[in-house]
Amino acid sequence: MTSLFAFLSPKKNIQTKAIVEVDIHSHLLAGIDDGVSNMEQALAIIKKFMAMGYKKIVTTPHIMQDFYRNTPSIIREKLKELKDYLNKN
Repeated sequence: MTSLFAFLSPKKNIQTKAIVEVDIHSHLLAGIDDGVSNMEQALAIIKKFMAMGYKKIVTTPHIMQDFYRNTPSIIREKLKELKDYLNKN
């Protein structure tokens, strides 16, 4: 007999695959909000996204006047740094 909560039991040999291919909420720009603190962490997370089948990641840093004082120029610079790092690795 199948339990009503059988879906909660761990399954063997199941591959996780993203239902969608785009993540629209990530904090992958190092050191500018409560996301990753360095490029190595960003790379590790991006690799996990790729392994799950994601094709696109939209990074969404926090912009809060009194807490995360990010500006468009700060965000663009950090995005450039991340892209440059990814191109080298």
